[in-house]
Amino acid sequence: MKYTNSFLIVLFILIPSPTEYIIDSFPLNYVNLLLLTIVILNFKKLTKNTFHISLIFCLIKLVVLLVFSSNSYVCFNDNNVEEAQSSQFKVSKSNCRASFNEPTSNLDLYSEKIVSINNFQLLENNQSIQNTTWDLGFVNDKKYNYFREYEQSQLWFPIEAYYFIENSELNYSIINIKYSGELIIYQDDIEIFNDNSYNFIAEELIVVDSTKDINIDYKFKSFATATTLPGYTYATLIISNESSGLLRLISNFEIVVFIELILFLLFLYFCIFKYINTIFNNLTYLLIFLSILIHQIKISTSTIIIFIFILIYLFAPKSYFNNINNFLFSFIIASLSIFKFFPLSNTIYQRGGTDGLRYESHARDIFVTNNLQGGEDLFTSQPGSRYLLYILKNIFGENDVLQKIFILSILYFCILAIRNSFYSQEINVITFLGLAYLVSSPTVLLVSESLSETFAWPFIALLFLIYAQNQKRSKTIFILSGLIVFIRLNYLPAISIFLILFRKRNLIKIKDLYIFLSILLLPLLHNLYFGKILQLWVRSIDAQSNIRFDMASLIPSLIKNLQIIIGDFSNDVIRSYVSLRFLFLQYLLIIVFIASILLTLRKINLNRLLLIIIPILFLAPHLFFDGITEYPKHLVAGYMSIIFVTLLLNKETNFLFSKLKLNSARY
Repeated sequence: MKYTNSFLIVLFILIPSPTEYIIDSFPLNYVNLLLLTIVILNFKKLTKNTFHISLIFCLIKLVVLLVFSSNSYVCFNDNNVEEAQSSQFKVSKSNCRASFNEPTSNLDLYSEKIVSINNFQLLENNQSIQNTTWDLGFVNDKKYNYFREYEQSQLWFPIEAYYFIENSELNYSIINIKYSGELIIYQDDIEIFNDNSYNFIAEELIVVDSTKDINIDYKFKSFATATTLPGYTYATLIISNESSGLLRLISNFEIVVFIELILFLLFLYFCIFKYINTIFNNLTYLLIFLSILIHQIKISTSTIIIFIFILIYLFAPKSYFNNINNFLFSFIIASLSIFKFFPLSNTIYQRGGTDGLRYESHARDIFVTNNLQGGEDLFTSQPGSRYLLYILKNIFGENDVLQKIFILSILYFCILAIRNSFYSQEINVITFLGLAYLVSSPTVLLVSESLSETFAWPFIALLFLIYAQNQKRSKTIFILSGLIVFIRLNYLPAISIFLILFRKRNLIKIKDLYIFLSILLLPLLHNLYFGKILQLWVRSIDAQSNIRFDMASLIPSLIKNLQIIIGDFSNDVIRSYVSLRFLFLQYLLIIVFIASILLTLRKINLNRLLLIIIPILFLAPHLFFDGITEYPKHLVAGYMSIIFVTLLLNKETNFLFSKLKLNSARY
């Protein structure tokens, strides 16, 4: 009963909203992600209140959901879509494509419930589904693995959508429709409108019977390859009232919004703010305001502006820093970094022929089939990321942008949390370099591409945070370590050293080792159950191509690969992936890391030595194996570890400025 109130607060946040306007909760939106994070960071403090008030708020919100929930829906189909030649897909027998926004949907009837129809493009003649609000998550499937120049362009994806609008309670006699594509409207199976428009966006006022439901059959079926995109605007469908106000598909919308707003404000005060307001300061309120503003208008800015923003934050008064402010700030810079590339669409469409599309497809396969088979009887790609991605999509729905913001926020938060614990001038400099590296475009884009490596990075960061704060969390440490290896087997050497470090500091118990080993056995169990073959891990289909050294010229091969790890700007392949600015940050991290090692040699001990080895073990395999494909995806884990290790070394020795000042004084 101790944590009953805290759990009820979380439950209130997770109960969906019928309007999806103010407190839309599950899947999570940006407001409730912030709110949920604040609650989790102060979970114990919220146990002081009795649970009765929170219970009442939960019941009221549940009643509002049941009474006013929308009965309108959309069914997305792909009858007009040709599958890719390399699709490797399983045919779904359902009529509608599945959506993570509606996990319990009846796929023979609908993909998801809707409260409005507002699908439009950001730019005229944008020729890209990425710059629209369609958010068709099912496109990230190997069925649509288009990468040949003569195949259908993924950016020009054909759309087929069937809408059902429960109109009997809306009392609209005239609706305004803007569209490009083909449109047929029915009432009682009687056709009341039929037209098509591809060369321009058409607009029509349509008289409807306000007592009858409306059926809309929409198609945008224009074939195009990547090199033959048409000259007209991509698919558009917007339905509004006569005065062009967005048509909300639930009855008494304004009244329900007002009820939700009052309920939300009262809940915030009586259940949360009243008990944690003492840890709020002026900076907290400013960051909350900025985070909401950035998400409301999806502010996009340059990386340089983000660098300046980080610099200002780091040199704010120390009294302002706490976990809430650190997360809010992390959330803001993560949002700015993502919105720079995805200013409108919530769905991030993965490119054909990429690992990202493969993992997205596997996660969707788990969702559609309700089966942990995960798209493969025998694993041929790293196993863990598809399952983690499946969990994240159940939390965030088809909002890939918010999901990636969340992942980046964890990385930034862990750095700031360590910096907050060991505040100094030296720590600020290292923190700035680390954040600058992780908000840079190459790192952010890698996270957006759903690559397996990127799902391990937050867990690595959390391990460093636990180590830095000397927390005895044995089971958590083993779970995090097991998940990292489950996601990327090549991280096992570094994680093994990490576990030795935790053991030496008495932060883990040997008896909990079974947790780590159990996670490592999961691929074997999967392969035995689904593939009927004793295969310990992954049967790589391109393992040979990943080997990048020649025994006949071993030393030159190793030197060449070392240059790749460091970031050789003269290399044309590296230069095609990253800028000199990014490589300069990478060089600075190497210099600071080496300096920290040299300046701590006098006080070296086994713990510090093992700590120094961790980044090396993340990077060293790429002296022999591919480190250049999609540069720097294979190396970020190593450089991120360099950031954390340098912070920890400086925490113990204050090497950077104190040593330099001392030497200067002596001179």
